[in-house]
Amino acid sequence: MYSVQEELFGSIEERIVPACVAPLDDGGVQIEWSGTNAEIEVEIGPDAALSYLLANGIGPERAFEEVESASLDLTLNKIFYTLLA
Repeated sequence: MYSVQEELFGSIEERIVPACVAPLDDGGVQIEWSGTNAEIEVEIGPDAALSYLLANGIGPERAFEEVESASLDLTLNKIFYTLLA
């Protein structure tokens, strides 16, 4: 039996899988997730430093938020926002 959430939004397991994972020249990794109305690129440096670029919205209303040296809590919140947006 499917729950209402799965029927409307799909399972979180399917949505949490990154759209792309790529190595960076400095030894870090870039991970990308896409939601319905948002996309996020998270970079994890070789020293475990986090940064992200969040693209929110569609078309001319699209806004960007870029943060260097982001905390883990903030980065996770932005990933969850992207997946649920």
